[in-house]
Amino acid sequence: MKSYHAIIIFAFLLGCTAFFGMDRYRQAEDAVLEELNRALTETLQEHRYTTVTPDTIRDFRRHIVTPELRQTAYLSLCPVRQGYQMQAHAGCSFAMLFGMSDQRGTWLLLTVTLLWGIGSVFWLKRHRQPLSMIFLGNLSYDRQDRRFYTKRHEAVPLTPMQRDLMQLFFDAPAYTLDKATICDQLWPKKPDASETLYTLVRRLKNVLHDHTNLDIDNNRGLSYSLTIRDVR
Repeated sequence: MKSYHAIIIFAFLLGCTAFFGMDRYRQAEDAVLEELNRALTETLQEHRYTTVTPDTIRDFRRHIVTPELRQTAYLSLCPVRQGYQMQAHAGCSFAMLFGMSDQRGTWLLLTVTLLWGIGSVFWLKRHRQPLSMIFLGNLSYDRQDRRFYTKRHEAVPLTPMQRDLMQLFFDAPAYTLDKATICDQLWPKKPDASETLYTLVRRLKNVLHDHTNLDIDNNRGLSYSLTIRDVR
């Protein structure tokens, strides 16, 4: 799993949580409005109130079922074309209305989201590649321990000389080395190391073929390049 995959999924879960929570909040708003209108209707059916008085508010709140809403609801007279119309108001805060809504599914989604986020952080920390790792094809080179690994993180069986040559390749631009550079680095005191180099490259190619998808190309006998083998 890539880090951006974890972020995308976390953002998706967080968005779903927010959407679900606001949907339940709007449902609570609709339920409160319905209850207020019902309580107002029942109040006006009992008494033909035309003004808002303490008795009006007392009778109105008596018809409200929800305890939290009963303490904060109030009435007002709003002007209309034919005079005034009595309207009911909740008078409760966002936090209070949110607490009145059914957010069990929201908390469940939030728990899943947080668990995913925490789990992703631990997983990515455990599986992240160290900055010292260099990759080419399915081969990786760890500069810290100066060893080469397959895609299964198994050490490639290289002789000390083969490992030195591979390190030269990984340090070289475009993974390309001319023969003179290789000979000067590996056999600085040997007048002509061409045959020795040829043998080293041939044996190294066999190791790479058995454990990786890499190959060593001979560029007209002047240089060598470490390349990804065409497996078609």
